[in-house]
Amino acid sequence: MPAQPTKESAQAMKDLHIEIEDGEGNMYSFLEVMEQMRDGFAGLTDAQKAQYAAMLAGKTGMSGLLAIVNASEADFQKLCTSIDNSNGAAQRMADT
Repeated sequence: MPAQPTKESAQAMKDLHIEIEDGEGNMYSFLEVMEQMRDGFAGLTDAQKAQYAAMLAGKTGMSGLLAIVNASEADFQKLCTSIDNSNGAAQRMADT
């Protein structure tokens, strides 16, 4: 079943050229979507970034989203590496 964003988030995704599925309905990876998001937010004013972040992640999640899109390239790559190396972390915590 294809993803069905809300009307507001769909508009933000359209405006920022963010896609979560390819033409065949396959989901892009988290990293691919975050890279699209960072590209889409580049060049926006702080007010525009806040508006789009709220549209995409809601009032609660917007600060986390802004932290990702505003991060330096080095910090973003550290985050990506941490995510890539987190395989099995949830299971280890559950086992604890």
